[in-house]
Amino acid sequence: MAQFKKGNTASKGRPKGATNLRTRELQEKLHQVLDGQMVNILASFDKLAKQNPSLYLKSISDILPFVLPKVQQDTTIEQTSPITYSISFGGDDNEEIIE
Repeated sequence: MAQFKKGNTASKGRPKGATNLRTRELQEKLHQVLDGQMVNILASFDKLAKQNPSLYLKSISDILPFVLPKVQQDTTIEQTSPITYSISFGGDDNEEIIE
């Protein structure tokens, strides 16, 4: 198989994030099938909720990542002013301030 030559500007390939044709066709077919079965799917979930609530909840939690976007945890803390702690042992004469 021939290697790509460096500096090839004739084609840059598929744009980032673009799906290939087969993937797009498969997604469209699955969408059509699921749309046609939505009433049956919802009825099955209702039945499962009555017969086995724990399996119903597990099933719902398993499909949520495909329906809802993932929430990213924000761990940044913005400190606007210095924090001062006051520690005292016994009386007021032993108080120490830590910054």
